[in-house]
Amino acid sequence: GVTAYGPRSRMWYRETEQSKGLFITDPAVFAVLGLIGFTVGQPFGKDGKVQGVVAADITLEGLAESISQPPVSPNTLFYLLASQGRVLAASDLSRTYVANKGKVELRHISGPDSALPAIAYSAHPRNGGAGLYNFSFDGKEYLASLSNLPPDFGKRWQFFVITPVTDFTGAFDDNNKLLLLVGLVATAFALAVIYFLSGAVSAPLERLAAKVTRIQEMGSEPLPVVRSNVREIDVLARAI
Repeated sequence: GVTAYGPRSRMWYRETEQSKGLFITDPAVFAVLGLIGFTVGQPFGKDGKVQGVVAADITLEGLAESISQPPVSPNTLFYLLASQGRVLAASDLSRTYVANKGKVELRHISGPDSALPAIAYSAHPRNGGAGLYNFSFDGKEYLASLSNLPPDFGKRWQFFVITPVTDFTGAFDDNNKLLLLVGLVATAFALAVIYFLSGAVSAPLERLAAKVTRIQEMGSEPLPVVRSNVREIDVLARAI
């Protein structure tokens, strides 16, 4: 049926159009379903002129499910953080926000739900950096890493990883060589997850924009198949 919905009047459309590249909104309440999430947009066009925008709404619950699978170890925790340590998504699927009068308030990583992430976050070296560091909590040794997502992702978000050393050492005694090995493995995994997360959002939308341009040109060549591990983007890709 006919709908009065006009995307060109929406803020996310105008800001994506102006950015001429990948654009991610701040978390908000979706007008249609009342869910909490953000919109990822990628403009498409020809000869440098923007003709439209391919976009997907990603819920915070869906994002949390994406970073929770598969778990690297039974007790490893992942957090995607917005600015100032505000939690966008948590691998334990805990609630990360409060909707108050149509506005979304993200809880801080040091919130009252659990002391572990608060201790881990406060233990991060003051000189910054994305390196691995260790800390103790409740008689156990932990490793943590706080890494920035790539600049071309469009948001100054961070990926926060916390893992207990015993998840990797098992019954073995802790020693420097083993800690070094665990540290290297955890760092490599964190970097791999950061690469996956940024690619899972940006790359499929860029391919969708190219696909829409091909449709406009009405060429005879078969259209490329676009898939994504993010549920909302994959649904959009299958619909085009």
